[in-house]
Amino acid sequence: MSIMDLASAYIAPKGKSATRAVNNIEFFKAVQVGDLVSCYGYVLSQGRTSVTVHVDVYVNDIIVACGDFVNVALNHNGEPRAIETK
Repeated sequence: MSIMDLASAYIAPKGKSATRAVNNIEFFKAVQVGDLVSCYGYVLSQGRTSVTVHVDVYVNDIIVACGDFVNVALNHNGEPRAIETK
């Protein structure tokens, strides 16, 4: 789950952010020591200060877990900040 959280933070808004919630997480198969784990994610939705990112986890082209992570963009004081849109 920590690897999924890191993957969601990478996709979330640039700059400092924090995980606010994890929803719909499912673990389908166990990951063994030594397995090569790949995480793929995409933005499900974006609000004014938060982004929901869906993350899929694969081992050898087999999906082993998935979940939705809500990340909140933070300013230098640790308070929510507006996400810049392009």
